[in-house]
Amino acid sequence: NFDLYEDDGESVNYRRGEWQRTGLTFTQSTNSLLFSARVKSGNGTYRSHSGRGYEIYVHGIASAGQVLLNGAAIPRQNSPSATAGWGLGPSGVWIVIPRGLAQIDLRIEW
Repeated sequence: NFDLYEDDGESVNYRRGEWQRTGLTFTQSTNSLLFSARVKSGNGTYRSHSGRGYEIYVHGIASAGQVLLNGAAIPRQNSPSATAGWGLGPSGVWIVIPRGLAQIDLRIEW
């Protein structure tokens, strides 16, 4: 588990709630990996970024049965793009999660 804290880095506006915390969690079992991200704003509206996308690489996995993003299957692709998708690389599985999601639940099953 990891929390990424961000504010403007220049002012004391964090005292008024102008900060963002993104909680990242990884959990692995014998047949799956779970990744989640939760964005929280100090005042409910501040965002240090309009939305963060993710590229995740899981090394040592030869294949994936399915990849779910927020409960829905995402398509297998030949190469990473700006849309949600996954594929196989030389050392494992890669997953692209597009920008703009405030809550992410990713499940990779093999």
